Amino acid sequence: MSIRKVTDEINLRRYSRAAQIKGKINLSNSVPAKSLDDTGDNLLLLQRCENYWNALSTFRARAMRSFKYYRGEQWSDAMEDPENAGQFITEGEWIARQGQVPLKNNQIRQLINNIIGQYRSAPTKTIAVARAKEKAKEQEMMTNALQYALGINMTNELDARMFESFLMSGHASQKIRFKNWKERNIDDLFIENTNLFNQFWNTNISDPRMHDLKLIGEFHDYSVDEIITIYAKTRADEKRILEYYSSPSNTSDLSDMAQRMDRRQLMNNFLTPNDMDKRRVYEIYAIRTDWRIKVWDPTALSFTILSGKGAESEVKRENENRLRIGAQQGLSPEETPLLTFTEFKEPYWYCKHLTSSGQALWEGETPYAHEEHPYILMLHPLLNHEVWGLVEDIIDQQRAINRSMIMMDMMIGASAKGVLVVDEEAVNANKMDLAEIASAWTAHNGVVTIKLTKGQNIDSVIKQFNGQAHMAGLSEYLQVQMNLIQQISGVGPSIQGQRAPSGTPASLYAQESQNASMNTMDKVKSFNSFIQRRDLKAMKVIKQFYKEERYLAVTGKTYTDAIKVYEPKLVQDVEFDTVLTQSVDTPVYRNAIDSLLMDLLKSQMINLKMFLKNTSLPFAEQMLQQIEQEEEKAAQGGTPDMAAIQQAAGQGDPKAVELLQKMMGGQQNAA
Repeated sequence: MSIRKVTDEINLRRYSRAAQIKGKINLSNSVPAKSLDDTGDNLLLLQRCENYWNALSTFRARAMRSFKYYRGEQWSDAMEDPENAGQFITEGEWIARQGQVPLKNNQIRQLINNIIGQYRSAPTKTIAVARAKEKAKEQEMMTNALQYALGINMTNELDARMFESFLMSGHASQKIRFKNWKERNIDDLFIENTNLFNQFWNTNISDPRMHDLKLIGEFHDYSVDEIITIYAKTRADEKRILEYYSSPSNTSDLSDMAQRMDRRQLMNNFLTPNDMDKRRVYEIYAIRTDWRIKVWDPTALSFTILSGKGAESEVKRENENRLRIGAQQGLSPEETPLLTFTEFKEPYWYCKHLTSSGQALWEGETPYAHEEHPYILMLHPLLNHEVWGLVEDIIDQQRAINRSMIMMDMMIGASAKGVLVVDEEAVNANKMDLAEIASAWTAHNGVVTIKLTKGQNIDSVIKQFNGQAHMAGLSEYLQVQMNLIQQISGVGPSIQGQRAPSGTPASLYAQESQNASMNTMDKVKSFNSFIQRRDLKAMKVIKQFYKEERYLAVTGKTYTDAIKVYEPKLVQDVEFDTVLTQSVDTPVYRNAIDSLLMDLLKSQMINLKMFLKNTSLPFAEQMLQQIEQEEEKAAQGGTPDMAAIQQAAGQGDPKAVELLQKMMGGQQNAA
């Protein structure tokens, strides 16, 4: 933002004492982006990012382990090979060597799915709140615009998937940009989930609100053509990018690394792309500080932040211009409203897009009016700088369950199962073949002839044994682990919807469900705070980039037609906050509201149009349009076609249709 240029048409006498007025101060920052070509500094920045990346290696390893257990790879932990010193194999491979099947009973998956289901069954809605009470229209307009942007980005699905990742890792991150949607042929807000395995940040964070975040970034693996498409604005840019990625040092370094590393090492290497056909680009946002001047303009009643060597000269030239105009208008130098400024050092976010060799593909101060990076980051619980997810808390119980199942399987496999014991002397005396005995014993209606000697009984000659595996204690141990995993996760039988024991009161069952959900409430509330911060940043991006009027009628009929049209001029100077509220967009809420509206309509406390504007019945909007058309026809002297109105309701709920027909019939009789 530049300072206001005063012209001869402006009457400076209006502002001669404006400096004494205490008005609203609008702080903004619009320092021109710098263009540096310092490969040495860029390499130092990459080294700093790599250090943070390496410091997060333990966190990524723990997160990957949780992902594997959730996926079902529960015997993939490495162990030293007892038969080959210094070599490592997976636990599953060792179990298979013993002739056993590495069984597993994935309790983690169903528990996480249940928690995700609870989250999705209680949707929330973010509304914009204007700090000025008289800005109700602007508040609704911004809420409508925000819900439109969230809707086209399908944030319900994005948030569910990010919540799933959050439960496993304790990490949640999304990125908010304004880009061209090729499939929709429009520039609009774009929200995407970021991959925790591609992201890095300064590791000394202790504030759960991320106020001490100083550096954040991620790397992208693109083909050279994709890089040219993203960063080349001219043919000269394309040539420069091709030179970056076709240099012998760049390609040979990647080839050498690929030959020295196995697949696992490549996946955990900061400088080498996982696919050798791709090239890595680093998007880095870091805080810098710079000396700037804060200029007070009494004619605009606002502050402007300027930087650069020519900032003070620009202020001086404008003051000389104002003195000249003020003299022409009969003002003394003391009465002329001049610019005043103070110097201060301000932190700001600076962005660089770098190659692995340190060349800058793009750089500059953050282009966003919110003056921050485009990411929303949450780390939970961030106790003593530690981050972990819910799955990590229940892995030990899952391992105990799997081990119990394998032990039970081994005991069953080692026990006798229908073993036939035959007295050898009796067999020889009866001149029988063992194969014939075995065949006759298992055959349908089989007959085995044995001549018993005096004092013998059949059990002493031939008998079948079934071993009894002693698994009573093991079964109890397995049940204990199953109960523990439910208690730790908070997903017990009641919250899973399982049938309660006979005689359990409904109130007790409901109370048990509510108490069980307390274990996961901290996770859900923390994630909701992440969503609220995301929506606040999204709203600021909307304010910055929605420059033209837009018709955004996608959030339902609770908004008036005037509010559905987004007018940038109305909301540009309004300060907003966000509030996360419980959404009524659930079947239970909709049924309750529809029932209440139906009762009000039946008691004639509201009219039919009020009912149709607020109900969620599927035929309501079409029927409302029919009624309004018939009212217009009646106003012009025509006769309302009530049959057409009834036809519009034909696809609705039969009970609702029947009631509406009675209501309309009563209205016709009254007429």
